[in-house]
Amino acid sequence: GRPVQDLPVTLNQTSHAFYFGCSLSFFETPDSSSSDQNPPQMTDAELKLIPTVFNASMTAFTGKWMYIEPKDGERHFSDLDKYMDYCAKNHMAVEYHYLTGLLPAFLRKDDKLANARLADHALEIAERYHDRVTFWQIVNDGHLLGSTPAVFNEMHQKYPGCKLGLSECTRFYSDRKDPKDRDEEMFHGLSDLLYLKKHGVQPDFFSMHVHSPAGLWADPRTMYHVFDRFQ
Repeated sequence: GRPVQDLPVTLNQTSHAFYFGCSLSFFETPDSSSSDQNPPQMTDAELKLIPTVFNASMTAFTGKWMYIEPKDGERHFSDLDKYMDYCAKNHMAVEYHYLTGLLPAFLRKDDKLANARLADHALEIAERYHDRVTFWQIVNDGHLLGSTPAVFNEMHQKYPGCKLGLSECTRFYSDRKDPKDRDEEMFHGLSDLLYLKKHGVQPDFFSMHVHSPAGLWADPRTMYHVFDRFQ
């Protein structure tokens, strides 16, 4: 019942509200036949250093369809399991990029089959990792967009704690003279967002790639103009 005075207190910050992350490469030697996008395998030095700097990660290669199922019916999760285990062990939030692609070779020329397979593919991954992924990019660059409302709805019902969204190569600059053409370039992905809302889906977030146009340092006023439009 008496107030404690002059008691020394030490506070150690263990996390913060802002997600500051990096994408990780492969944990196992990648199959070079799956894709021409094969960055080097993660090194022990990198894996040791990353948690001292970052508190989040967005899957870059391992989570893409072409690596999970390089051949029809052969699904591989070993590398992705190691990715998720590493992030969980080091208290790093995960954003999944992305459930609709990149497509394996046997699906690239068969949109009908890819659309038919999407729900099973996405829901198997969601069931496997729903407790370790905070943000799910369901669709990127409009790939298989027409089949994603059902995926959004089922995942929202099954895993209400997960944040579901989409991503696009949004730009912060356009030199096109026609206002309609300029809007189409600068607000790339807005039509996908409106399509989902029209079909009863309310995404939780929109991820912007912002890697193009290359070599440009955008004016912050232009960036906020884009942000405000999407908001």
